[in-house]
Amino acid sequence: FFVNYVGLKPLEVIKCATQTGAEILGRSHEIGTLTSGKVADVLVVDGDVVADISILQDRSRFITVMQGGISKAGLACGSP
Repeated sequence: FFVNYVGLKPLEVIKCATQTGAEILGRSHEIGTLTSGKVADVLVVDGDVVADISILQDRSRFITVMQGGISKAGLACGSP
C-alpha cells in the first residue's frame, strides 16, 4: 500500500515499521533496529524485499522466523 499509493520506497516502509515505530513508542533503546543488546523479531526471506516488497506477502518465501531472538519457524527450528 505505502509503496504503491504513498510513493515510499520499500526500504522506507520497512524503516517506518521498525525503527520509526520504536521511536514513536519511546522504545528505540530496546527495539527497532538490529543492534547488540536489543530485542528483535527477524524474518528471513528468499528474495530481495528492497527490489520487490510484495515478497513479504508470500509465506512460501519465508525461510526463518525469529521472535524475540527465539526461532519460531523455518530452518532454525528444523522445519522446511
